[in-house]
Amino acid sequence: MSTVDEVVQRAAEVLNDPNHDRWTYSNMVEWVNQGISAICNLYPPAHIEKLDLPLVAGAVQSLDASYNLFIRGLYNKIGGVTQGKTPVFGDLESVTLINPSWMSATPADEIDEVMYDPKTPHTFFVYPPQPAATTNTLYAEVATNPGLKV
Repeated sequence: MSTVDEVVQRAAEVLNDPNHDRWTYSNMVEWVNQGISAICNLYPPAHIEKLDLPLVAGAVQSLDASYNLFIRGLYNKIGGVTQGKTPVFGDLESVTLINPSWMSATPADEIDEVMYDPKTPHTFFVYPPQPAATTNTLYAEVATNPGLKV
């Protein structure tokens, strides 16, 4: 895989500007970063990170604005301790069709199912809902912009 520096140097050669007389090095680095950011916005799974997502009380959970898309939940962390159960990835419409009142179910620490609605990329849902004052997290994959530097 090429580094940003290698891409900039190759572009300078193609543009017949190896000393960066016409286009500064910093401009070219910025353009590469903008291009990568555009790719990640058009195709969010282009860059995926695994991280702990803090959960809040209830079924509706939100991603930080720095993330592009929720991909999937991998496992629960209750009180900082990894739980062995992997939540099932469910379809929001199907779950709601089967059980219209699932969002008001009795809260529990361990997540059985994670749902995502493609119309709201910064929101995902957990079943059962999380209890009040939870400190639980969901280890998950999310799409991000890589924020490359030289």
